[in-house]
Amino acid sequence: MKKIYEERGELLQRLKPTGKELLKYKYQWYMQDYMACVASVDENVGAGSGLS
Repeated sequence: MKKIYEERGELLQRLKPTGKELLKYKYQWYMQDYMACVASVDENVGAGSGLS
């Protein structure tokens, strides 16, 4: 398991957020993961195709 997910789990266990506060954390982490995925795809589009 990635270290970032371990850190997130530890944070949730320590703070025990509920309701909107929990939703805020989950949404923030979802967007961070999504943007990292998009950035990775963006960097690799055309890689190896000889178009760059």
